[in-house]
Amino acid sequence: MKYLNSIIALLVCVIIISCNKNDENINDELFFSGFYQIDKMTSLELIDLNDDGQFSYDLKNEINNYFNNEIYDLEIRPNYSNDNPYKLISFYLPEPYLHFDYPGHPNGYVEYARGAFGIKYEYNENIILNDQSETKEFCIVTEFELMENSQIKATISKKYYDFGINEWKNLDIEILYVKVE
Repeated sequence: MKYLNSIIALLVCVIIISCNKNDENINDELFFSGFYQIDKMTSLELIDLNDDGQFSYDLKNEINNYFNNEIYDLEIRPNYSNDNPYKLISFYLPEPYLHFDYPGHPNGYVEYARGAFGIKYEYNENIILNDQSETKEFCIVTEFELMENSQIKATISKKYYDFGINEWKNLDIEILYVKVE
């Protein structure tokens, strides 16, 4: 009888330990899930996106009427706002639309709308992005790194219109995201 009690106690310990490991993995994934805003958006080369004649690396200054800090720019699922277990990162980036309808802007005028795309991911102590073949026309994410203090650093490649050379240009951009919820 004593032997049977020892075996039962050992089995209970093994079950409790294995449950705790699963809970830790779930908690690891939940610590980074949620909503983020763009804190910094920096081009790796000088560019003039707003036709003011000033070249800058700081795209938040170059992209007019877009960054209002009232809405998130990145969502990582699953998160508390839904119960869907699907692992998806949704990116919301300024998408340029060039117009030639304004007489005061003979080189064109650009407006930015909220463009979006999603990428499935896996998690194994860091985020591993899956296939991006469906998003390559809009944007390519070349790096995605979880940082301390609820921040994420991403490097993307995306086309923007450079008024300095009056052409579309593929830019390499570093983005620093800060968690908002």
